[in-house]
Amino acid sequence: MRKFDTKVQYLKYKVLREVAARAWDDTLLENVMTIPEIIVPGNEPTMRCCVYKERAILGQRVHLAMGGNKENPNVIHKKVLAAAEILDLTEQLNKKPSRSPVTNAPQPVTV
Repeated sequence: MRKFDTKVQYLKYKVLREVAARAWDDTLLENVMTIPEIIVPGNEPTMRCCVYKERAILGQRVHLAMGGNKENPNVIHKKVLAAAEILDLTEQLNKKPSRSPVTNAPQPVTV
């Protein structure tokens, strides 16, 4: 079983798990607004003053887990997006180049 130091880490894990599960099922866009209700069911808050504030914050976390807003001038937000782009580029560069069916020569990787 996973161990988390704080409840916030566990909440982050639950958000990322739900977003990944919905993306895997191709139902993410239909269920974006229901993910916070799935994570915090009922009317009893776990960490904040009311369940509505908890769900609002979880909604923001779901939005960030989906990629966030690229036009946001927030420096930290831009750093997270830049790191995600770097990971995507690294994955593209680590792929084996495909061979051309005509010449059997490696095709160039475009980034």
